[in-house]
Amino acid sequence: MYLLPNKTTKKMKKETPINLFVDAHVFDGEFQGSRTFIKEIYKFLGRKKDVRIHMGGNNVAVLKETFPDLPNVQFHQYRWKSKFLRLLIDIPSIIRKNNIGYAHYQYIIPVLLNAKTIVTIHDVVYKDFPEEFSVFYRLSKYLLYKHAAKRAFHITTVSEHSRYAIQRYLAVPAKKITITPNGVSESFFIARSKNDDRRKLEQQNGYSKFILYVSRIEPRKNHAALIRSYLELGLNQKGIHLVFIGHTSIPCAEMDALLQQLSPEQSASIHHYTNIEEEELKRYYNAALVFAYPSKAEGFGIPPLEAAAFHTPVICSNTSAMEEFSFFGEGHINPYDQEALTKSLRVYITHPPAEEQLLEIAETIRKKYNWSASANKFYEILQTKYS
Repeated sequence: MYLLPNKTTKKMKKETPINLFVDAHVFDGEFQGSRTFIKEIYKFLGRKKDVRIHMGGNNVAVLKETFPDLPNVQFHQYRWKSKFLRLLIDIPSIIRKNNIGYAHYQYIIPVLLNAKTIVTIHDVVYKDFPEEFSVFYRLSKYLLYKHAAKRAFHITTVSEHSRYAIQRYLAVPAKKITITPNGVSESFFIARSKNDDRRKLEQQNGYSKFILYVSRIEPRKNHAALIRSYLELGLNQKGIHLVFIGHTSIPCAEMDALLQQLSPEQSASIHHYTNIEEEELKRYYNAALVFAYPSKAEGFGIPPLEAAAFHTPVICSNTSAMEEFSFFGEGHINPYDQEALTKSLRVYITHPPAEEQLLEIAETIRKKYNWSASANKFYEILQTKYS
């Protein structure tokens, strides 16, 4: 006999915890935007009593260190390091064994789904700027992202620019996409001594005056333009170094060619670091004379916001999702304009913005881009969609 649902059954259903799997393989490598996104969203959701989180990765020790003292988070060790085997074997097995109803992925999802899927597609910049990527890269990303966008029951992204691009290029209806903006962690706004951090870097590296660029190395990131401006201004002769932090994800022939042409003196003033932990990264952000971010295309762009949180002068692109960062004022430039980059670098080195202006920029970022608001939006998706 069919029974109509009553208040008791509804209440029991509502109190059933949301069982959610999170693919956290990005914690196996360097810091990047998607890693920060997962870290901040699930630090919040891990404290929700009605959400049980199952997090999978190859480096479970890092996951436990990142998400300590969260009783509702369980960690699962992947057996395979291959992303294809992870998606084909590891994740479906974890979901099946733990009776998980929902799964959250970054960019790509398994071919065979055994849970309702939320996918976060941070950007589709390979479509916005096809000249910056190889044909194989564009085609492979398109097929993988298209599959994810079509099969997922809901999509999140990090900016209005990315939302529009996903709609346009992946043919996704607006109602299927929710914007959960990236933010800047409160720990980046904690005041610290610039002189102390510069002294520590002087002892560690042999220099304390430097321009900083934090980003993966890819052609679209435009590292070559920053090198050209640095050399044109002769900053190495003034004791000012140029520091790049981030691994190479796509080889950049233009950047490599420039570096090969450097004199020994110039080469000694340009540095490239990888595998920098968060605490040391904060030291670089705080100690830099100028933070430069001349990237041509981003789905969001967290590093310039993190640098500005430390009251460090920022020169940032005004294209793609970074168009909304107008609070950078005169430092908000066209990355295709080499002369504008060189001029801004010269001005910010010799006459940096006043502390009052840097404080105002930091406060604007703090109010507009905070992780708690984005985590709440993601939580609302789970509550609304869970059934």
